[in-house]
Amino acid sequence: MLKPGIPQPLFGKVMPGDIKYYDVNGDGKVGADDEVPIGNPTIPETVYGFGFSVKYKKFDLGLLFQGITRVDFIISGNEMIPGSGDGSIGNILNNAYDRWTPEDPRQDVFYPRLSRTKNENNNRASTWWLENGSFMRLKHLELGYTVFNKKAPRQPFNNARIYLRGSDLFTVSPFKLWDPELIGTGYRSYPSSKIMSLGFSVSL
Repeated sequence: MLKPGIPQPLFGKVMPGDIKYYDVNGDGKVGADDEVPIGNPTIPETVYGFGFSVKYKKFDLGLLFQGITRVDFIISGNEMIPGSGDGSIGNILNNAYDRWTPEDPRQDVFYPRLSRTKNENNNRASTWWLENGSFMRLKHLELGYTVFNKKAPRQPFNNARIYLRGSDLFTVSPFKLWDPELIGTGYRSYPSSKIMSLGFSVSL
């Protein structure tokens, strides 16, 4: 029995711990007629990149950053409540402890009440599952040291340089569950790999 004054939900039977929706049209019921646009577009409004390179004596450093901003996405499908949200069997993310329970009925949890079968009320696109998809990533880094750059007697090379190079070393994002660059594919896709390499270059 719902408390007096709460709009009647039309997305299936609800229980304590389920997501509560706003009655947008004020008809005393919450259903498809109350669905309205939310958040920013799923296509980034801004895609940017910037970098710089500096040199001091025999050392040189180059950095390249890239990112997107003003973009949102909605956690959907089996990612809403892994292993139970859409009725399928699957792994549970390590934040599954952050959920509503009768023993811990907090309102700021990540997951609502969990269930073993599909929950029509909770498994819907809403502001509960809306996430900020903005991020900034260090796409490329190179640190070098020039061993020598002038040809000397009995020296076969004009230039010799040793360098450390890295790709996708770190990402800054308000979304922490998986790689934010995987928007639209979800946590089951393989994330970008961090790559480090050490090299030595010479020129005649």
